[in-house]
Amino acid sequence: MKRLPDASLLAARIVIGVTFLAYGTSLLEDTWLAERSFAGMGVPFPGLVLWIAAAAGIVGGLCFAAGFALPVVGVVLAVLSLVALIPADGPGAAYAQVYVPPHYILVMVFSCLGFGFNGGRFTAARHLSGRRGTSADSADMRG
Repeated sequence: MKRLPDASLLAARIVIGVTFLAYGTSLLEDTWLAERSFAGMGVPFPGLVLWIAAAAGIVGGLCFAAGFALPVVGVVLAVLSLVALIPADGPGAAYAQVYVPPHYILVMVFSCLGFGFNGGRFTAARHLSGRRGTSADSADMRG
């Protein structure tokens, strides 16, 4: 029973990480369309932003799921999510493929921050550093 909170944190991190991984790879499926979509939303340097967003989604998603550099990755993914709140207006808005309700985006933002700063014991960083046993975070969760 002691590992259940950490296992649930791991499961949530994997789902969120895979979601960002899918987002990052989807940007690379049709770079022309994605760049036009960014340009239509008024994003400056849409080609550059496209590659930054794709890299952040792919690398960040993998790191988040694995539990590597969670605080940094959590903040980066939260910022990436917040950018999605920019309204898609103007002539290029027709290229925007999917509308995501703002409350879904906010769920992703705060999930990234919450799990980024409390990812549980089952993380790559914890395994690579050789730390074993309970952390202060998981001890708090057991009450």
